Amino acid sequence: MSVVRSRRRAVRALALPLLAVPAAHAAPGPGPAGSLAAALAGLSSPDAVVFLPAGEHHFDNPLVVRRRSGTLRLLSGAWLLPRRAVGGGLRFDDCTDLAIEGLRIEWPQADGVARSHHGAGLMLVTSARVAVRDCVIVGAPGAGLHVDTCTQVLVERVRVARTLADGVHFANCREVVARDLHTRDTGDDGVGCVDYAHAPAGGGISLRGVDVEGSRARGIAIAGASDVDIDGFTVRRTASSGVLVATDVHYRTRRPARVALRDGAVEGGGRMDPGAGNRFGIEVIAADDVALHDVRVTGARSRGVSVVDTGGAASLSDVDIGAPDAPDGAALECRGNARVTIRRARLDGSAGPALDVVANARLELDAIVLHGAAGVEAGARIDGPGRVVIGEVRVEDDGVARLRVGGGARGSLRVPDRRRVALELRDAEIELLTASGGNDG
Repeated sequence: MSVVRSRRRAVRALALPLLAVPAAHAAPGPGPAGSLAAALAGLSSPDAVVFLPAGEHHFDNPLVVRRRSGTLRLLSGAWLLPRRAVGGGLRFDDCTDLAIEGLRIEWPQADGVARSHHGAGLMLVTSARVAVRDCVIVGAPGAGLHVDTCTQVLVERVRVARTLADGVHFANCREVVARDLHTRDTGDDGVGCVDYAHAPAGGGISLRGVDVEGSRARGIAIAGASDVDIDGFTVRRTASSGVLVATDVHYRTRRPARVALRDGAVEGGGRMDPGAGNRFGIEVIAADDVALHDVRVTGARSRGVSVVDTGGAASLSDVDIGAPDAPDGAALECRGNARVTIRRARLDGSAGPALDVVANARLELDAIVLHGAAGVEAGARIDGPGRVVIGEVRVEDDGVARLRVGGGARGSLRVPDRRRVALELRDAEIELLTASGGNDG
């Protein structure tokens, strides 16, 4: 298969149009036989603009440039084609006021190519005020886009496919705004935000519009990064958990704090084979102050949503969590947290427990809807010994539910229809209220 035909097939697989850059006032640049390294030398000041015209630009890779400023702009129809299947693409070190626009780069397909730590399609290192826009990266032997220890980063409209590591990877970066990220068939996480303990602390990461499909690890991984806000995300088909927020002891990361996930969906977390990790829909462990709002999880392999060992407050609101595949896997489990608040949640107990909350220092539940398949009793376990505050729990449609409350839990429980909810108390004191708020005995 020719390189050109391979490229066209890969781009069609992205299911997205190429993002063209207007060609008006195009300055001279290297043609198909020109020197890419010589062209990049033209990035000599913040006002400098280097254009690459349409055509195939083959280059010896990896190509590393340092202390550059200006704009590299690929015009419509321009492609960068690395000659080596085993090396990275472009790497920019110690740059300031740098913009990469319209980058289209694809590696030749080759059997036996191993993942490379420095094999990123585009890598930015220890740089400030950098922007990456309208880029397509296919087949990198490492990550697609790797941004390492950079500040004031803007990433917009990036498509990555068929990498051997992460699709998009931010490591120890500060002040990051990224919008419209799409990854497909990545060898590791689709999008990763990592804060390694040995490097300067990052933080302040805003992601808007993340779409991940076919990740051989997690769809979105927040490993050690703090002050992360993700608004609008879709994750489909991962080998490990769909979304992870965690301290990664293996990679020696910091403990993440102040992470918010909003307006998102995870479908098929952990369903790709061979599986990896815990295979949850959303997994939160060893993190502080985490919030999930307006999130839907369906088709997870092991657990729907798991929240374990969080400090500060773990807050879930307006969540809809489907039953996972595992018969003993809860739709929602919360264990060993400092404070958990769950409001307006629909939890499916068709295959296993709808809700399993144990050993949280403080637990607040309100407006919880339990769902079970026809003829299946939706189950929930609520154990102390911390303080438990329970508002309304109801059963959807014509279903029934069984609530087991123990471990020294204290509080009250309001059930609109007492006939459809069986309550079992074991070393617990729970006041059962009717829909009107009166004591039901």
